[in-house]
Amino acid sequence: MFPQIIVDVELCLLFMMPNDPSVEIPSVLEKMATYKLFVATGTNQFAGTNDNVYATVIGKQGESGKKKLDNFGKDHYRGCVGEYHVRSKVPLGDILFVELEKRSTIGDDWFCRYVEVKCPDGTCKIFPCYRWFVGNMTIRLRESSARKVQDDTIHDFHYHRQKELQERQQTYRFPMCFIQANPWSRYETQTALQKLVSGSSHSPFKLKNLFSFLAYVMEHWKEDWFFGYQFLNGCNPRMIKSCRVLPVNFPVTEDMVQATLGPNTTLDKELNAGTIYLVDYNILDGIPANKIRGKHQYITAPLCLLYEHPERGLIPLAIQIQQKPGQDNPIFLPSDSELDWLLAKMWVRHAEFQVYEALSHLLCTHLVCEVFCIATMRQLPAVHPVYKLLIPHMRDTLEINTNARLTLVSDIGIFKQIVSTGGEGLGVLLQKECQKIEFMSLLPKSDFEKRGVSQLKNYVYRDDCLKVWDTIESFVSGIVDLFYSSDDDVKEDKELQNWIDDVVTEGFKDLPNFGLPRNIEDKKALVTILAGVIFTSSALHAAINNGQVWLGQYPEDHFTEKAVKHHIDKFQEALKKIEKSIEERNANRKPLCPEQGREEPEAAPLRARVEWKKTKLTWRSRGMATYKVTVATGTTEYSGTIDSVYATLIGEHGESKTTALDNLGRDFRRGTVGEYDVCSSVPLGEILFVELEKRQFVGDNWFCCYVKVNYPDGTCKTFPCYRWFVGNMTIRLREGSGKACVSFLLKVYSSFISVYSKMMWQTWRPAIPKCIDVISENDIPEDYRFNYEKRIDFKKSLNNALKELLIKELLNNFEKPWHDLEDFQRCLRKPSPIAAYVMEHWKEDSFFGYQFLNGCNPRMIKSCYCLPKNFPVTKDMVQATLGSQTTLDKEMKAGNIYLVDYCILEGIPANVINGKWQYVTAPLCLLYDHPMKGLIPLAIQIQQKPDQNNPIFLPSDPELDWLLAKMWVRHAEFQVYEVLSHLLHTHLVSEVFCIATMRQLPAVHPVYKLLFPHMHDTLEINTNARLNLISENGIFKEVVSTGGDGLLPLLQRECKKMKFKSLLPTFDFEERDVNRLKNYFYRDDSLKIWNAIKSFVSGIVDLYYSSDKDVMVDKELQNWIHDVYDWCSWVPNTPCTMRSPPPPKKGLATMELIMNTLPDIHQSCTEVAITWVLSREQPIAVFLGHYPEYFTEETARAHIKKFQEALGEIEKSIEARNTNPKLKYEYLLPRRIENSIAI
Repeated sequence: MFPQIIVDVELCLLFMMPNDPSVEIPSVLEKMATYKLFVATGTNQFAGTNDNVYATVIGKQGESGKKKLDNFGKDHYRGCVGEYHVRSKVPLGDILFVELEKRSTIGDDWFCRYVEVKCPDGTCKIFPCYRWFVGNMTIRLRESSARKVQDDTIHDFHYHRQKELQERQQTYRFPMCFIQANPWSRYETQTALQKLVSGSSHSPFKLKNLFSFLAYVMEHWKEDWFFGYQFLNGCNPRMIKSCRVLPVNFPVTEDMVQATLGPNTTLDKELNAGTIYLVDYNILDGIPANKIRGKHQYITAPLCLLYEHPERGLIPLAIQIQQKPGQDNPIFLPSDSELDWLLAKMWVRHAEFQVYEALSHLLCTHLVCEVFCIATMRQLPAVHPVYKLLIPHMRDTLEINTNARLTLVSDIGIFKQIVSTGGEGLGVLLQKECQKIEFMSLLPKSDFEKRGVSQLKNYVYRDDCLKVWDTIESFVSGIVDLFYSSDDDVKEDKELQNWIDDVVTEGFKDLPNFGLPRNIEDKKALVTILAGVIFTSSALHAAINNGQVWLGQYPEDHFTEKAVKHHIDKFQEALKKIEKSIEERNANRKPLCPEQGREEPEAAPLRARVEWKKTKLTWRSRGMATYKVTVATGTTEYSGTIDSVYATLIGEHGESKTTALDNLGRDFRRGTVGEYDVCSSVPLGEILFVELEKRQFVGDNWFCCYVKVNYPDGTCKTFPCYRWFVGNMTIRLREGSGKACVSFLLKVYSSFISVYSKMMWQTWRPAIPKCIDVISENDIPEDYRFNYEKRIDFKKSLNNALKELLIKELLNNFEKPWHDLEDFQRCLRKPSPIAAYVMEHWKEDSFFGYQFLNGCNPRMIKSCYCLPKNFPVTKDMVQATLGSQTTLDKEMKAGNIYLVDYCILEGIPANVINGKWQYVTAPLCLLYDHPMKGLIPLAIQIQQKPDQNNPIFLPSDPELDWLLAKMWVRHAEFQVYEVLSHLLHTHLVSEVFCIATMRQLPAVHPVYKLLFPHMHDTLEINTNARLNLISENGIFKEVVSTGGDGLLPLLQRECKKMKFKSLLPTFDFEERDVNRLKNYFYRDDSLKIWNAIKSFVSGIVDLYYSSDKDVMVDKELQNWIHDVYDWCSWVPNTPCTMRSPPPPKKGLATMELIMNTLPDIHQSCTEVAITWVLSREQPIAVFLGHYPEYFTEETARAHIKKFQEALGEIEKSIEARNTNPKLKYEYLLPRRIENSIAI
């Protein structure tokens, strides 16, 4: 504690010093050596802390006292770089370590990026950290220069290395990593595609309608050329190999394939010419098949012979589904019947799925790379150059693999549920491959040479791989040359040798043929191994894991040597060249499908990097640009907050400092508009974003309406928000002008991705519109929920209604009937004026007719020029009502007769309430537009089928007969109104548009801005309806005759015939032919409103879309109704399982057999859902060739620059190559290849 007391005395002396420079500085401070510490907190969410942090500077000649890093304000907040003074009685000499200690006060974790120490003589040293401090924790940091173990001659350095490795070896242990995973809270298997049923799909049309597929795959998956193309550039392009001699167990003859080869060649000629290729899935032979939901699945080990046709490309010649030839295992040919050949290809694609997922993807990338990752953490300290080189390529690998073992390939995981090699077969398959896998087979040059595929045309994967490999190898070679001057340096590096020994003897001890040595003898071997690890972690995984194709970056401040910076710069330039070459190649190629939202967000590249000043600047410093920021808090109850709010302005030329919005009083009260100054060391240009961050203090939520920014030149911009900040939360706001996707390059950013991930589709019930995937309204994102007042009001509404109507005591009268009609007035003790009018006139025919025009459901009535056959009304029946001056035929021809037909209700099951059956009828009602009385009923038939037990009721019948008949019509009206006109046509249809809008349109999109105000509270009210109104135990079940079993069939029946156009008034009125009806106020008013809305929308659309083409190329608008999936999306192209055995002979394939063999709906939906989850774009991606955190040395930067130049050249050549081919291959564009296995 003694050093801390010294520091406190020092601070007291500083506070006692006057500002007058003539005052003498106390000698106790004058004699002390002062070191300036710049401590950088992470920029990721929750990186900051309110806990106390202490620092000790340790040098060769001693150490400073323990200094509390406290500037008597907000320290260590997210993204900040705080400056602190640490004093020592004596100069410390060369600084060896900085020791950071965090003492927990409120359990607030902290992420430290680095500490920079400025010595009294002006020299600076950087001490990288990039670690989380959890609870009470102390970490000793070393200076950032990379050092091999033999380079460290100081004892303290050796001790530090040993201690670091000892701690790591306790954390990272073989045989598997014990990192605590965060299990995926909600594995997204229930999407818009999933229907929880187990039946087969009975036709391809149904499968097609079940999903939103990648258009190109769906169109071409049956074609032979596309089947062959996937072996070259699909998700698993490492299976095909040259075939000079046919396998003994694959007896293909000349006659079999002559028709496909053509008349000018033979099979022998093409074998000798090297244009015949083979794909052999013998690895699957004997693998136990899974059992799914009690049913055995099937696995085959097919062989497929392919021919590189001079015009058609790679096409299949023959397929044998099993390894052993025989009568029950025929060889299928393109000349066979269409269905036979199609089914044979499906068995090949099924085998491809098993090998791709279990071996090419899981084993050869994820599991192999995990071994290198664990060994790196166990055997290499953070200062080791190989650690610095590899660690960026190991980001998230341990956690994603742990998650895979828990949820994907476990005994109860997804593989067990839907994949035919799941369960016991998966382990057997992995073990079988492990017996023969070789490290060199993962490296592209060795792989392509071994498979003999160097001459294959249009093998874009091969060409891109080789370019990327050469670039990585060149970069690694440059780094190795920097730190290892000779082969002896490699041999003498004990930590490096321990690393490779750990890899071989622990990680790969059960892989007899993996082929890695236990010792690295020379630089060449080291380069090959390191380049192989980087390539496998990044480029190979990107190409294998279809749809996720990125390369990565190196974090800053780990390499500080200029030489390393030079290499990193070269690396980045090489990547840029590859990127450019691929783009040029793809410029004129036909895309696989429209790019539906798969581009990476472009906001990040436009953000200029702002370097923190190493000297303190205050907001009053000269030369700073000051922006006036106005922040408006919501006016609803509980909109205000006492939590801390911070703002960052992000412009074209940089970004401001993160500024606490604090006017030294109560800020962000409900309904207030506060003004704050936000400063920047440089003018920011046009402001692109305002980033608001709320840091939780007492867990107080906040609703922000908008932010206005006044520029120094007086211009003003508004950034709408209208969102809740819940807990610790950051939201980036765009300027309020609507921007269509085609007219502004800044696309979807993290907040939109966040909304997209929360807004998932769900099939609440089959064959009706899908809805939001939530369990209750509490799962709806806060921004789309009721505000507080409405939420409280909604919860109390039923109770308040009962009190207001004074009928609460009636609820306890279960099953007791009313005595007469007047008793119903007890339900309306305080009726509204309209309710009172209804009570008075409900029995009258004129009011009965009026309700079809202007009641709660004025969309049922339609013109009747000819009576339905099942409604045999005669002229004598209605003559008395029509009057003596006309007839039924005359009035029908004149267009004055109308019909309301409730045929939709026929056959709907009736509810059972309190043990008693209810009744549902489907009446027909004929009406007459009387010149004096208005619309009046002529006749009513209560059931659809006329017979003796179903009479036609007339106004001339006894009063109660006629009244009861009208009541049956009104009862039917209630069912149709509540379930169809109200629930389906408005609530459920609108919810579809609401969810699609939230998922596919960012807040800046003009269509989002146009529609959003019309979607307030839709999600919550519908969720409440599903929970409380139409659920199995809801209000409908309790009181409505179509409740219970009748509700769903009624909805489904209407959905089959419902048209979107029928919801539009002009089309609706025209279709029902009701334009002549008098007193049809609903019609007249709705047409006026429709025309006004249409005119308004037309004006808005014209603002942002100058032509039809603009609409077509607006990808976000198109994504409004389409989701994107990749190669595996079309299930018949890549089935995850097969549910019937292969046919024993030709001619047995039928459409029924194919459908019974393909995955069922549940399996298909799950496969597509998992494909999307594992191949979708990640909101945070780090790309190969960009090293903003680790390498800071100039020499390393030069290598990175060279690397990027090489990759840029690759990109250019790839794009040039793609000028004419049908399909673009873009999976190895450097800008899209992630640095590590992160998903």
